[in-house]
Formats: sequence, structure tokens, C-alpha cells
Amino acid sequence: MLDDPYEKPSPAVTADSAAVLESLPSLEDTEVQIASAVEQIGAYVATLVPGMEWTWIRDRRGGGCLGRYEDTDGKLVYSKNYVSPGPIPDAVWPAVFEQARTLAAAVGATEYQTFHDNPGNHEVRFYSPEATFITVGSLTASVISSSTGCRLPQAKMPGAQAPQPPVTPNP
Repeated sequence: MLDDPYEKPSPAVTADSAAVLESLPSLEDTEVQIASAVEQIGAYVATLVPGMEWTWIRDRRGGGCLGRYEDTDGKLVYSKNYVSPGPIPDAVWPAVFEQARTLAAAVGATEYQTFHDNPGNHEVRFYSPEATFITVGSLTASVISSSTGCRLPQAKMPGAQAPQPPVTPNP
């Protein structure tokens, strides 16, 4: 990592970071995987808390990568939030945490940070070095937020075909 988050990465760091991105799934594939993991977490909670329903809110938004990935072709997407009007009960929180950890690990988010773990107030973020994350929080409502982290768009992946100009028939 960079010592100063505002420092531009050196060409060597950028080259290493670009190589890491080439080894990961594309931005588009990661976005699908993240959305599936988020929906699976919500579905799991609904099995533990009958009647708990989930809805997607907020606009999806994207942007460029930061830190060691800022000078690469990488992009990231912050997904919509998956929300439920009720809280996740304390009694089932440990099971939800474990299921979320398993599903987050499947998309590369193997580290975690607990922001809140008190009765009636839980929030944990599972993340990767490339900034992929899934956050599960519960207070008066429940929210699952996520990001692809830095990934190469499909068109920038190794072996991707450049768009070909249209062929015009000979008259």
C-alpha cells in the first residue's frame, strides 16, 4: 500500500496493480457476483426472520479507482443498497454474520471490520485489498451495501477484442 493515500503511485506500483487487476474477474462479472451475494444474504436473513422483505434503493454509481490503482484502467461500481424496514434481531445476528462472511469471501472480500456490535446495533464490512466490499448493518432498519472494488472493464481485460469497424460491402 501507499504510505500517503494522496501520493501518486510510482510506475512500478501502477504496473504491479495493473497485473493484479488482470488476474481478477472483470468489472461486469464482479458486479453480477456482488449483486448475487447481496441478494443471497438478504434471502438468508428472510429465512431466519419470517416476513422480512428486501428492496433495492439508491442509484448505482461508478467511478475510477484510487490509491495504488488510480493510474490503471480499473473502474469500480457502488451498487444500489439492499434494504429492509426491520432490524436483524440480535438472536440471529451471529448466523447472519457467518453467512455474510462466507458469501463475501466468495467474491474476494475476505477481511472484515466491525463498526458496531452492540444489542440492537450491528454493522460489519467485509472487504478486499482492491476495495471490494459488502457491508451489512442493522439498527432500526437493515441495509446491505456493496462495491465491486477496482476491476478492469471487460473491454480492458487481457485478450479482449478491440471493436472492429463496420464492414462496408463493395459496390
